[in-house]
Amino acid sequence: MYTHNCFWFYVEKELSDVIEDIKEVLRLPECHRDYEDRWEWYELEDTVDSEQMISFNMSREHDWTQGLYECPVILRIEYPGYDIDEIGRRLLEVFQVSIQFGKLEFSDYSPDYTYDIVHKWYV
Repeated sequence: MYTHNCFWFYVEKELSDVIEDIKEVLRLPECHRDYEDRWEWYELEDTVDSEQMISFNMSREHDWTQGLYECPVILRIEYPGYDIDEIGRRLLEVFQVSIQFGKLEFSDYSPDYTYDIVHKWYV
């Protein structure tokens, strides 16, 4: 079971398109892409401003031909001092879908997700 504080949202776009919008919203450099049987993801660990480390991961389930649009895009960001509300508003502007932030639990062995929503931005 994995538990993360993260953003999540549902969008009918491939992750390769979503990442381009996310990079603009978060001002990220190029991210590494990878995939396995169930998940596709983009990730980045980098030093920002010569001192602070940023860790970024965006993932969603896939079926080998495309992303599973009925599954959430999960966006985890670890960066000291990032403004959750500002990021949520910017994601809402770009994707025009409801954005959630909170605790998300999921397992490699179950298709079910457990949500504990802390904040939500509505379309």
